[in-house]
Amino acid sequence: MLAEYTRQRHEGQRQIARSLSRSGALRAKLRQREAEDIIHALMSPEIYRLLVVDRGWTPERYAKWLSGTLVDQLLAPA
Repeated sequence: MLAEYTRQRHEGQRQIARSLSRSGALRAKLRQREAEDIIHALMSPEIYRLLVVDRGWTPERYAKWLSGTLVDQLLAPA
């Protein structure tokens, strides 16, 4: 069951990176595979647990941090 959840999570993250790549939204020289890795790491349940459960962040604060960090790491400047 865990393996299936992990596979589905990775596939969803791959689709996000693919969409950003195809639309030309990724930072210069950032390849789709690298974007997949960044998304995979930052959106991991372990990071959520570390910040929300262990460090006491609210889910809202975590969501705001995550969205800002993903934008900074993945998207080309406007």
